[in-house]
Amino acid sequence: MRLGNYYQYSDNIFPTAVYEPDGEDKVLVPAYQFSHAEFVMTDMAGNVLITKQLGDGITVVGDEFVTHLDDAEMTMQGPVRHQFVVYDAAGNRLPPVFMGKEKVNPTSRGA
Repeated sequence: MRLGNYYQYSDNIFPTAVYEPDGEDKVLVPAYQFSHAEFVMTDMAGNVLITKQLGDGITVVGDEFVTHLDDAEMTMQGPVRHQFVVYDAAGNRLPPVFMGKEKVNPTSRGA
């Protein structure tokens, strides 16, 4: 699950684990069991800023997905919405692993 803020003009790389409820416990579902994954970041009006898919910005590392938002695409700042969704082996889109509001913190562009 994504926690914390994003940073402008920076590579933002974060893992996402998928858990399945099992009574009071949660069981990790290995990322390789899903057929597809996608990440979307929008502005507060719902305009899409960034999309990533498995094989294009999202990779499987161990049992988790790792999303890489390149510094060249992180030009925005301020509040954003984000969502991460996976698809089961049959291609059915499952409820979001996470969704909500985050903030893109301003930084200097650098050289």
